Formats: sequence, C-alpha cells, structure tokens
Amino acid sequence: MELEQNIKDELKIDDTKLMEELLQQSSKYFFWATKKAEASAEVRTQKARLDEAKARLGREYKQNNPTVKATERVLDDYLDEHQEVRDIRGILTRSLFTEEMLEAATHAFVERHYALIELIGLKEREKMLTNEFEKMKEDFKKAQLARQK
Repeated sequence: MELEQNIKDELKIDDTKLMEELLQQSSKYFFWATKKAEASAEVRTQKARLDEAKARLGREYKQNNPTVKATERVLDDYLDEHQEVRDIRGILTRSLFTEEMLEAATHAFVERHYALIELIGLKEREKMLTNEFEKMKEDFKKAQLARQK
C-alpha cells in the first residue's frame, strides 16, 4: 500500500503551481516509468527462477521415482506441493501486481500531463476573462460618471 500511496501523492496537482507542476512532469513520468521497467525485469527474473526450479525439481522427481510414470499431471501435482515452487509463485504474484500497478501509474502520468496542459489553458482563459470583466466594470463606472455630469 505504500507504493500505491506514493503514486497517488505524486499524481496530485497543486493548482497554484501549474507551470512548476508541468515542468516537473517529465521527471515524474521518467521516475515511475523506470520503476515499471524494474518491476518488469523482476517479473522476468521470477518467471525464469520458477521455470528453472520446476525443471530441476522435475528432474529430481524422475530420478528419485524411476518406477513411476512422470506424466505432466503427476509432475504438476508434485511441483504444486513443493515449497520452493510455492515461494517463487508468491514472489512472482507480488511482482506481477507491482508491475501492473506501475503500468497503471505510467498511464496516469500521461493523463496528468494532458490535465496540466488543460488546467493551464483554463487558468489563462480565466485570467483573460477576469481582466475583460474588470475592464468592462471600469468602463461601466466611467459611463455612469459621465451620465451624472
């Protein structure tokens, strides 16, 4: 959950510092994309470990049980019961979860980029409209004063 909270915190936008947020956006995206790449590498490592363990344990089973026909089903049952395989599967499951979360984070940072651009545009339009409104109020006051004279 710490990773999830860190991602949520990094995705937050301080609307009082939009230009600063936009300038930091690339660095934030790169940081989380790098984390995602690291997670993907970990998934590949764990899959390789699992394959290696299954192959090694399968060979050991066949050597230790020469009279038993080692069908795929028999070997799968044996491997499913083996603690080393269960441990690696647990690590792999957590690694896959982390990879998926970071994949979602990288997509969220792309969306954050577009949101920042849109927010900056809205702020600029708001400033422009506020200035126009203030000018109109000023012109109205001048017109009222001119009529009173």
